[in-house]
Order: sequence, then C-alpha cells, then structure tokens
Amino acid sequence: MSYRMKDFISMKVYDDKGIFRGRVKDIALDYYNEKIIGFIVNPKMLSNRNYVDITDLISIDGCIIVRRIQNKKEFSFDDIKGMEVINKFGKMLGVIEDILVDLMNFNIKGLIVSTGFLDKIFYGKKIILIKNTILGDSEMLYCGDEKIILTSVPHNFLKREECYEKNL
Repeated sequence: MSYRMKDFISMKVYDDKGIFRGRVKDIALDYYNEKIIGFIVNPKMLSNRNYVDITDLISIDGCIIVRRIQNKKEFSFDDIKGMEVINKFGKMLGVIEDILVDLMNFNIKGLIVSTGFLDKIFYGKKIILIKNTILGDSEMLYCGDEKIILTSVPHNFLKREECYEKNL
C-alpha cells in the first residue's frame, strides 16, 4: 500500500516506554537509493532530539512507536518540495507537491507533480518515477518518456451526465 507525505505529517511519535516524543513534520530521504530513511520530528520543548531512523522504528499504525530518537540533520522531502521539474528540452512539467511511499519497504514509488491550481482541477496531477529524475540544486530534470507519465485524474464534475431521464 502506498502512502503520501500528508499521511505522515503530524502523526504522533512515542518511544517504547509510551512517552510522547513529538509529531512528524517531515520525512528524511535517501534520494539516490529511492528510500525513506527516517522521520523528522517536531520535538517536545527542551529537547534537541529530532530524528527517527527507520531502523529504530517499531510500529506505524495511526501513530509511530520508536526505540530511540536522535539529534541528526538529514536531507528531507521539504528540501525538494516546490522544486520545479523540467524535461530534457527545458519545458517545465510542474512542481513537486507530494511523494508516494511503499510502507512495506519504505521505497519511494513516485513523485507527485502539479502544474498549478487550474491544471490540477481540469487535468489532475502527474506522477513520475524517481528513477527517471536527476536532482539539481534548484531544479529537477525529468529524463523519462513523457508519454508514460501517470496521471491522477480529478473528479469529473464538469462533464457530469444526467443520471435520470424524464419520461414525457
């Protein structure tokens, strides 16, 4: 089953003794190996520990239970969120909006790209594979075939057909 970044945000984090440690505010990425490596936690007051490594994870089910929390800085989704995605010809495909994660092995399945509010309503969002991208300092280059981009289709509210016919 795939999860999105929004499924993790604000999820409560407890240690193995049942003590509340904070809430998830971001996820740490190993971009080149296409994996989630941990969670960035908004710590409780007077604590500088803010990172949960995937190896310290005990359970994710409505909340996160961990063995320990560390003080560590990692590359996170927030570092690429909002980054422009361009193709090989310099055409902008959109901006990174979200991420798809397989919770069984924490592999990144795809990146959700949005071209703007109106395009999102009429055409949906694009889902690109992370293996078809190259991460730059300020942009992401998409090197895959644009004919094979998945699309998340919006509700079809503009082309709604009548469900009932009147008999005259």
